[in-house]
Formats: sequence, structure tokens, C-alpha cells
Amino acid sequence: SSGILLFIVFVLLNASPALDFFQDNLFGSEEVKSLSLWEGIHRSKFPVLAAGKWEEEQSSILNITSEHMKCLDQNRYANCRSRQNPRKVRQGYIVNSHGISIGSDPWVWKPKLAEYNTTLLYPGMIKNIISGKKIFLVGDSLTMQWYTSMTCQFQHKYGFSEEEAKSTVIYVRGYVFYDYIIEKLQKVGQNADPSDYIVFNFGHHIGPAKNPDWQPLYKSMLKNLLRTEFGNVPANHTFWRTTSPRHFIRGKGDYNSSFTVGNGSPDNFATWEAYGGTYIEQPEQNLIALRLLANASINMHGMRVLDTAPLMLGRADATSDGCHFCLPGPTQYWSLMLLKQIELDYFKETKYE
Repeated sequence: SSGILLFIVFVLLNASPALDFFQDNLFGSEEVKSLSLWEGIHRSKFPVLAAGKWEEEQSSILNITSEHMKCLDQNRYANCRSRQNPRKVRQGYIVNSHGISIGSDPWVWKPKLAEYNTTLLYPGMIKNIISGKKIFLVGDSLTMQWYTSMTCQFQHKYGFSEEEAKSTVIYVRGYVFYDYIIEKLQKVGQNADPSDYIVFNFGHHIGPAKNPDWQPLYKSMLKNLLRTEFGNVPANHTFWRTTSPRHFIRGKGDYNSSFTVGNGSPDNFATWEAYGGTYIEQPEQNLIALRLLANASINMHGMRVLDTAPLMLGRADATSDGCHFCLPGPTQYWSLMLLKQIELDYFKETKYE
């Protein structure tokens, strides 16, 4: 397909610095190259492997203290420990990997491309880099779960107090599929500073489960959104987070029927076609957004992308209910991916050497 061909072209072009000239002439600006790359990743046969891979190893990132665990357990979707695996629920079965089921996930994300990098150059500087900034996470209950993961990470990995973490990372509930979400994002931006960041996603509340004819409405809302300025927050500090797959096994039910959910281990060869249950929204939902973001006449202000979806495609083993994820688990890499971008911005803005 054209998507696979596009991805192959990117791999070849990125294989040698000597081909930068052809890359620049083929794709234009850095932003357009990246956005074209993201679409190629999502269209590839194995999106996880196109972006990187999950490897099993012990890592200091995954050493979760008991206090950190208590912090994560504040989220009602998070605790998947001490349950029978696979665990029987009223509607069916949920399968997790052994590490997830005991709260000690040994799987580490290894990016293949810079856009999916989660390795901080100076993790000991994160508190200083974030100082004076706020990170607004706008979205549904999955975003709220990310908020729990990030605030706990800040407290137990980067030396923030609870008060500092919760005044730095702010969750804003916003997922209803109406134009008011634009007003909400504008209000967030008006109450923010130019150094702050906004990351948003409308999640699983958009798609065939809510409206069989969802695509035109989705496109229209995104177009309006991408032409909007968000108050004091510059466009290069705003991110669209791609939507994770719902890990209901395709053809084996969904949230409103009997179902089978999850996997016994991470799967670097996972495909979109394996999941989605009864209401199939991926990869189409993300591709619609990525195509609009790549269009400079629509994405007028240069909003960025935080592409967490390919990582999570391979982590059905970490699902807590088909839509949310177990904590501790791979959601921490969303934070690391964002922090990596903030770290790079800091170096550029301060000319740090």
C-alpha cells in the first residue's frame, strides 16, 4: 500500500545522513517530515516495530516503591495486582502479563526513531527544567489516569512534593464531542503562561460507538481546533496526543457485551486489526487527525504531535478493562516522551550546553 511504501522510503532516507538533501526536497520542513513519518508509522504493517520495540529487562525506571504504588492506586482503574490472571469479570475475561499482574513490569520501550524517544539526557535536571511551568492534560478518564501516573512519577522519581506535582500537572476534563471543547482549551490557554504546555486528546468518546457517521463531525471539529490560538500558550507548546487502541479482541465482544480483552505478553508484531472489539475506530481516527495536522493551511499555528498510540498498540497485556491501563505500566512512557520534548525545548530556548 502507499502507506507502507511511504514508511519504507522514510526508513531508507533516514538510514544515511548523506541523503539529507533528498529528504529535505521530498518532504520539505522538519515538521512536515515528522508528520508524514507518523502517518507512515500508523499505516505500516507492524506499527510498534516501525516506531521501536518493547524489550524485557530490569530498569531503574520500573523500580516502584511501596509509596509510589500507593500513589498510583489513587486511580480507580489502575490496580491490576493481586487478581486472578486471566481474571474473570462479569462480561468476560481480561488477560494481563505476569509483570503487570504483580505490579512489576519488566518491559522497556526502545525507540527506533527520535519522534518516539523516551530517554532523558539529564533526568536529574527535570525538576529544574519544569520549574515555573505547568502541564495541562486535557481529555477523558484515560487522560485522568495519565495525570495520576505523571504526578506520582514527579513525586517519586524527580523529587517533587505532592503539592508541587499537583500544581505543575493539571488535569482538565474535556472529552465531549462538541465545539465547547475549543472554548475550554482557549480558557486553559488564557489562564496559562507562554512557558506552559497543553496536551489534549478526545479519546474513545469519538467513534462508531457514539455516532455511526462520526468521521465528518470529527474532521470538522479538528479543523476548527487547529485554526484556533490557545491564549498565551504558543503553538509549539501544544500537543495532540494520538488515541490508544481499545484492547477488546476484534470479533470477541465489547464493553457493552461479553468480551475478551488483553494479551499474555507485549506484542511487537501487534496490528490495529487485532483490536477494537465491535466498534472499530483505529487506525482511521488517528490517521484523520495526523493528515489534518500535516496540512499547513489547516494546522496554521504548528501544533505538535505526541504519538503514544504505536507504543500502546503492543501493550494489550497492560489493559485494565479494554480502554484504561494498569499502573504501574507503560503509561509512564507517555510522560517520558513528553518530558523528552520539553527537555529538548529547554535546551533550545536556553541555549544550554
